[in-house]
Amino acid sequence: MSKSHWDSVYGRKAADAVNWYAPHLAESPGYIQRSDVGKAASIIDVGGGESTLVDDLSQCRLHGVTVVNRCGALWADLHHPERSQFSVAEMLEHELPQLMPMPEPFDGYVKTPARVSSTCLVSVARNRYSVPCELAGHIVSARLNPSRVVIVADDQVMAEHEWLTSEEL
Repeated sequence: MSKSHWDSVYGRKAADAVNWYAPHLAESPGYIQRSDVGKAASIIDVGGGESTLVDDLSQCRLHGVTVVNRCGALWADLHHPERSQFSVAEMLEHELPQLMPMPEPFDGYVKTPARVSSTCLVSVARNRYSVPCELAGHIVSARLNPSRVVIVADDQVMAEHEWLTSEEL
């Protein structure tokens, strides 16, 4: 469904007139509380619309909730939870110049030392990965990314492999 479709639906009907509306979500706040994410957790409600999840979680003292909504037109009518004299759209317009720019994405990894076996294999996270034969017997650095394993020796990438989980073997 397109943005224009949803803007049209919300333009024709009141928020509580659509069949998916609920004045309060029955289960979501309980799931979030039982997950023990902590009071300072960042929670994103994607496609929230007129959802009361933000309000319900504020009652539970969880304040790091953000609503990402495809229907930006609703922001003009939605009162800001902390400054009710302003709409969410007005507060966003006011705050945008003060926000920091998004940083460039970075390649995060977990670094662990590993010894190369005589058969030129490195054991990392219960799997074995091949490396060049000249590294046999040496200590190398294994960099674990979410999707790959990078083997580094003397600050040079020597091998790179897809990180296989036990379910993928």
